[in-house]
Amino acid sequence: MGVWRRWILPITRLVVLAAIAVALVRMAFFGTTTEEASEVPTGSVVESQVPASIATVVNDVTVKGSIQPDPDVAVKATLQGKVSKIVAEQGATVPAGDPILVIRQETPVDPVVAADGTVTQPKPKVVTETVTASAAGSLAELGVLVGQEVAVGDAVGRIAPPTFRATAPLTAEEQYRLVTQPTAAKVAITSGPAPFDCGDLRIGQQAAASSEGAGGTGGAGSGSTGSGTESAST
Repeated sequence: MGVWRRWILPITRLVVLAAIAVALVRMAFFGTTTEEASEVPTGSVVESQVPASIATVVNDVTVKGSIQPDPDVAVKATLQGKVSKIVAEQGATVPAGDPILVIRQETPVDPVVAADGTVTQPKPKVVTETVTASAAGSLAELGVLVGQEVAVGDAVGRIAPPTFRATAPLTAEEQYRLVTQPTAAKVAITSGPAPFDCGDLRIGQQAAASSEGAGGTGGAGSGSTGSGTESAST
């Protein structure tokens, strides 16, 4: 009994305390290894790669507009006098340069006095001028009659050209997108022919001036233009 109390029990206590100390040291210095290892990310990021290439930068401006007939062209008298003949009737289709009417001008000539006192009145000097169509198209209006007096520059008729133009408004933002002044536009007409290129593109005041006197709306189109903008036509 004395051996148990004196040797075995103290040794047992020392062994238990040593085991506890070893466990505490292990927890203090090595206990978080598993937890820290579990927090390490395991996923991988794959960087996308796009092959470089050379291409043309396209900056299209699409707007909605309308198709309008070109303005009528006035037929003006080129001589002061009376209309002596009408060659083309209203509604006729005429090419540019075709005769429309003839103007006759008579200028009185001073009488001639002979040696014996006889006075002879010569015939008046007669000049005629043929007024021709200033453009090809339909003679939409002929506002003069045979025998009517006209002066130089008087509008005696109007010709409606068989051509049309596409016009559309452009906002300031759309105008700033136009890096350079375009010269043509692609026009697409609803329920019309396939999209087609249209040249002679005008933007701004030029387009507005060229659109004055145009007729009604004929459809929708797309191109480049301006409103409050500016306007464009082609």
